[in-house]
Amino acid sequence: MELKKIITIFQKHAKSFWLTVVVCVMLGFIWQYNQTDAVAVNMTLNITRLGADKTTDYQYHDFYRLQADERFADTVVRWLASPRIVSDIYTNIRLNDNELDSSHISHAFKAERLSSQMIQVTYKAKNEVIAQKIARSVTDRINIETSTLNKDQQEASWFVVVGDAPVVQDARLSLSLVLTLALVSGIFLGFWSVLLRHYFFDDKKD
Repeated sequence: MELKKIITIFQKHAKSFWLTVVVCVMLGFIWQYNQTDAVAVNMTLNITRLGADKTTDYQYHDFYRLQADERFADTVVRWLASPRIVSDIYTNIRLNDNELDSSHISHAFKAERLSSQMIQVTYKAKNEVIAQKIARSVTDRINIETSTLNKDQQEASWFVVVGDAPVVQDARLSLSLVLTLALVSGIFLGFWSVLLRHYFFDDKKD
């Protein structure tokens, strides 16, 4: 098919083409406006100790301590992948019916050890207020699990977890991105709708 004929076809069905584009853009706008509220949260957990052992028995005592911190950090990462502990974290928040979103509770935390004493935790929440509550509950629950391990030993230099203030960002797709995708989709669908209309209807008339 020659370019001139293609242009003629699109001129003939210009209304159909632009109607498809406008409908896609409007649907994109409506979808973006009705997006469920959601925020992405990034927080850092730091492994430290309740106290310090004063000893001269080991020349590399600090090195062994870093190794122990690293192994314990791995344990914390595994705790945050445990369904029981995740359930306990959300249970401790005590959200009301308006704040509670079961879809968020079903999401597992993503935890990653960045160094011997630092763990990065990411998760999603309905809004910033709930995100802050979850962050506090994460720290509290991990420290409860930690103190349980030290129940019998009662070591003065046992582990303790300190949580930094979480960084909260809007997790919804931006209006500009949604409208851009809707526009591209509209042009694509409009292009093929014109060609298909010409193939199935105009050719038969001719």
